[in-house]
Amino acid sequence: MSRHTRIHQWHRFEAPGPENAQAAQPSVPARRATKTGMAKAPNRALFVSSTIVLSLLFIGYFLTTGTGLIEDPIFREIFRFASLALTVANILIFRQMRPSHILLASILILLFTINQSIILANLLFLGLITISLMRLSARECAYAIIVPIAILILLHVLTLNLGIISSQVNVFQGRTRSYLGFFNPNQASAFYLSLCFAALIFSKNTSKTWGKIAFLVSLGALFVVTQQTDTRTAMFAALIMVTIEVANYVFRNFTFYKGALRVSALAAPITAAMATYFIATTNTYQMNDILSLRPYFFAEFLEGVGQAEILFGWHSYDRGVDNALLMLLSSVGLFGALLILGWVSYRSALVDTRFLSAFLAIMLASTVESHLIRPEIPISVIFLQLLFAPWARRENWKTRQGPDT
Repeated sequence: MSRHTRIHQWHRFEAPGPENAQAAQPSVPARRATKTGMAKAPNRALFVSSTIVLSLLFIGYFLTTGTGLIEDPIFREIFRFASLALTVANILIFRQMRPSHILLASILILLFTINQSIILANLLFLGLITISLMRLSARECAYAIIVPIAILILLHVLTLNLGIISSQVNVFQGRTRSYLGFFNPNQASAFYLSLCFAALIFSKNTSKTWGKIAFLVSLGALFVVTQQTDTRTAMFAALIMVTIEVANYVFRNFTFYKGALRVSALAAPITAAMATYFIATTNTYQMNDILSLRPYFFAEFLEGVGQAEILFGWHSYDRGVDNALLMLLSSVGLFGALLILGWVSYRSALVDTRFLSAFLAIMLASTVESHLIRPEIPISVIFLQLLFAPWARRENWKTRQGPDT
């Protein structure tokens, strides 16, 4: 055997060199995905089941509470219970419950037993939905949310054009508002705004052009609806979202801008709380005219509430008010509300900057709407996914997309 042959055989069996070792090892994102448990095959059964859960919840609300197409109130509870039962089944079948989830659920159940607040029941329901969607990839989650909303929008357009639901027009404080078949014009705009948020997330989870087109079409649909319903909150939220998206593109290479955007997200929960306090304590004619009597209703909601109730919560006897934070305050008190807002602020630091436009728009709009605590409104589900879904975290975003479909 020649010396050249012996050297060749030696190199065949020796440990790989630095260049070969680097090629043999998985990439950093792949190692991170494996470490965090994100490198999983798509779970079609969970995806289909989750889509059914959200369809029962959203479309059931549209058919009952939203438009009254189904008048018997028992069906509202049937839709809600079926959605809850299937959500719990998803968690148990796919083994998604962690000790921290069980602890949080136990605390909410205990508080609900003491307070009997429907808000705490809603928070528990939203928490279970959030847990059940955790194993979905970014694209699967986007489809699971956007498909039920799209079906609801199609049903709305169809029933409205066929005259099955009527579009009442009301004049209030000089504003002409069309109800578009809903009992409240804000309900119509809430679903179309939800479509915009879902389409935005979907557009960022696909490299295909039609994802961006879907977002632009949803914005156009929202513009048409808000022009008829004269819903200022939806227009305000959409304006915030679009402005930030444009700024993201213009200043995409500026580190200072990304830092300022993240600081804004951190401060958003406290800003919303301060705005709520200002509105509730500024019950003037001018403010009521601008904010559609919200200062009056906020002040009335807090009327007669003592200091101890402010600190620890009180039973609002199902009285509603267009502010998620006031409803939260009545359910868990000031200490609990501040704890939750602090937690939201902390979680916002983990959200990828691509999604902060939606987060900020939803958070700031909560000062004049209660969408965040209503599971039947898709905005609440989208918001919690932005906060807790693994694919929405800034370091994990690219590893959660999965293959284009």
